[in-house]
Amino acid sequence: MRKRLILVLCAGLVVIGLCAGCSGDAKQAKEYMQQGDSKADQINNEYAKQLAEYMRTPFDYKTDPVKFEAEAKKSLAFFEEIEETADEAIASYKKIKTLDNAPDYVTYADLRIEDVGYLKQSVDAMAKYMSEAIGFINNGDAVGLSDAAAKLDADIKKIAEKQSEIADEVKKLRSEKNL
Repeated sequence: MRKRLILVLCAGLVVIGLCAGCSGDAKQAKEYMQQGDSKADQINNEYAKQLAEYMRTPFDYKTDPVKFEAEAKKSLAFFEEIEETADEAIASYKKIKTLDNAPDYVTYADLRIEDVGYLKQSVDAMAKYMSEAIGFINNGDAVGLSDAAAKLDADIKKIAEKQSEIADEVKKLRSEKNL
């Protein structure tokens, strides 16, 4: 009887220990999620407000190639800053994937990594366009500039559609799982 009681108590301690581990993983996952979300929100809120200005300002100087290039380079530096912030968000979400007992957070992390990946694709497309625009402006190639702008617009629309779908999935998951 005494052996049985000891075994039951030991088993109970093991279960409690496992549950404590689950709770610890969920707590850690939530922390990583908040870190990633903070960086992703910075991109979606703070940077998004400035993005239009960084895309427009160089074109205020399209008749002056030197000023255009100087402003375009400022835009390219801004795009790099966004990409670095996106990489920080992704790194936080990837930390969630290393945890064993937080499956809902892992699903969330996968979705957010995809979401932030689409943000990066958008910024990459803008950076590519801005780099090409420098050459078009320097060469006086209005047709090339126009064609590149049309391609950028089409690329951004495709990416935005995909990103919107992922954003809906993220919102649904957060609501259903109370993350």
